[in-house]
Amino acid sequence: MTVSPHYKLLLERDHLPQQVEAGSSVELPLDLFDAVDSTSAFRLESVKDAEESTRDLAARLATTELRRASHPGRVTWEPTDQAEPVPVPPTVVDGDGDLWLRDRGTGTWTMPEFNPNEFPARCGEVLTWNQLAREFGPLTALADDRRIGGGRR
Repeated sequence: MTVSPHYKLLLERDHLPQQVEAGSSVELPLDLFDAVDSTSAFRLESVKDAEESTRDLAARLATTELRRASHPGRVTWEPTDQAEPVPVPPTVVDGDGDLWLRDRGTGTWTMPEFNPNEFPARCGEVLTWNQLAREFGPLTALADDRRIGGGRR
């Protein structure tokens, strides 16, 4: 994977492999559905050091950068990316690695594995792209498809 300068800063700040140079390639034990989620990002020193009022956003933005670095072929949108991408991906995973499906007829998003005992009630609702990105982002396309628009790779 190619390491962006921002990701290099996260590596240095969080005491991960120091030998990684910006623009270099490295194999890291990161998996889209496990280590690269918002919950895990709260363990990063850079997130711990953030003001309490901004810690959630810091974790979600760190998750965005980690996903982009570890999965460069997949598009990841930040929680602040409010414009619906064109073309729109049919499926995404949210900041916690949970799957969301887009209804092609309505353009809305639902969580197919919603269980009220495991997820907040909001996850059981039908959401727009803006709501999904803002409340549950970052969002990462499951397809390794460079035609999907809008986000950064």
